[in-house]
Order: sequence, then C-alpha cells, then structure tokens
Amino acid sequence: MAGADYVLPLPPPPLQPTPSPTALDYQCVPQGFWVGERAVSELLLRRACIGVQTLVQYHFKFLFVTLGNGKFHYILLFVCGIGQIALVFELYLSSYLLPAAQCDFQMTAQEKGLLNSISYAGVILSSPLWGFLADTQGRKKILIISLVCDGIIGVLSSLAPNYSTFLAFRFFNGFFICSPGAVVYAYVGEFYNNIKRPTAIVLVSVFLPIGTLALPGLAWGVIPQTWVVTLPWCSFNSWRIFVVFCAIPSLMGGMIVYLCLPESPKFLMNQGRKEEALKVLRHVFVVNTGNHPGDYMVRECVSPRD
Repeated sequence: MAGADYVLPLPPPPLQPTPSPTALDYQCVPQGFWVGERAVSELLLRRACIGVQTLVQYHFKFLFVTLGNGKFHYILLFVCGIGQIALVFELYLSSYLLPAAQCDFQMTAQEKGLLNSISYAGVILSSPLWGFLADTQGRKKILIISLVCDGIIGVLSSLAPNYSTFLAFRFFNGFFICSPGAVVYAYVGEFYNNIKRPTAIVLVSVFLPIGTLALPGLAWGVIPQTWVVTLPWCSFNSWRIFVVFCAIPSLMGGMIVYLCLPESPKFLMNQGRKEEALKVLRHVFVVNTGNHPGDYMVRECVSPRD
C-alpha cells in the first residue's frame, strides 16, 4: 500500500549449541545417560588418548569402546569363523559321501535320504538346550564342549562298521554342531559395542560361504582316491578319511577357544562376576594395544542391573 511503512521481520535468534560431551567431566556414566552411546564413546576415546587415569566407574555397556579394535578381535573372528566352517562341513558332508558309502553300507534310496537329513533332526532337537546352557553355563564353556564333542564323534563315525551305527553318529554330529552355529554370534557380539557389532556379525558370517566352497573341493580331492586300510570290522577307505578331515575344524576350533579366548564379559557381568569381567576387558585391551595391564583406565564397571 502506498505510504505504508514495511518492517522486515527480524531473523530468528541463533540456536544455542549443545554442550559438547567431550567437555563433560564425570566419573560414572549412568544407564540412559542423555548424550547417547556414540557421544560417550567419543568421550572415552578422547580421555583415553590424553591419558586420563581417573575413570573409576563406568556403566558396562559403554566399556567396549575403551578396548579398541585390534589383534584380539581378529583372533576372535577367525576362531569363531572356524566354528562356522565346522558347521557347514558337518551338516553337508553326507551329500558328498553317499555315492561312495553306498558300496559299504548297501543303502536303499530311503536309507540314503534318512542319512542325509538325520543331522538336521539333531539340530532341531538340540536348539533350545544349547541356548539355555549358553545363558546359564557360559558361552566359552559350551562352545568348547560342543565343538570338541562334535569333532570326536566325527572321527568315531569314520570307524562305523554298519549303516545304523553311522546313522546314530550323524544324528549326534547334528546335535552338537548346532551349538557353534548359534552361540558363536552371541559370543562374538558381546565383545563389541553397538556401533561395531553388526559389522562383526557380518564378518563371521562370511566364513559360511567359505566353508560351502571348501567342502566340495575337499571332497573332490579325497573321495576319488583309492586309499584303503583294512581293519577287522571295516575297510577304512577314502570316504572315511573324508569324514575325519571334516571333523578337524571342530577339534581345532574347540582347542583354540580353550587356549586363546576368554569367557564373554557380558555373561560374567550378568552372573555378578564383575572382577572377572573387568579382568577379561583388561586382557582384551592389552592384546589390542600392547600396553601394560595397569594402563587400562577403568577400575570398576557397573552392571546393567545396578
């Protein structure tokens, strides 16, 4: 309108910046702290880099960022990957040995089908049991027991004198190998924070196709051979040697878990064994960084239930 005074609107006031979490100085990170896990992770990393040694107490879910990501985690992924390869070998080996084993066991079509599927019956029946045992007895303990038992049963199955005995062994192979197939993911995930855990799970899963590719190559290299050792109850020929080779990842994985890897710190915390959990975290820190155990800045951790 002519002669009217027009006043431009004032610009909105500038937003006040949110205080940087790296400037916060606190001794304890309580559950549900407002800055979130990523911000707390950045805070802990920065304080670790500048050598702050006053970190007395932290909520357990935030402690994994203090460990770094290095040698220990690479060993962890490799060993648990061996367990995944063992899973593939034990569940799929029957498909490759059936033509050769038919000559020894004189199997009908129905018997071959049953032999090929009996391992999955063991997997289905044992799944609830292994989950319960892993949550109550510990991930490491159950992994060792199941892998070693599966490997021993695999070796014994190569000596089976008849079809019925071999069928029973194959059922128990499926029964025990179910545990590594499931517990491995919980075990691996409990050594990572929420940010890196999905990547770790994907990396462990990569070993499944590796095993799927390696198994036919192993079968192609072993089963056509004419190796035969005559035993009082059977002829130990190439397909039986193939069964022994397929049991090696289980035995090797169980031994390495026993010798090189600790119990899950999250399981220890849930059981109220806080000192043992802190000892495991300190061990992971030392392996990853090469520093002295006394350099680990956390002195006490708070359970998710506290």
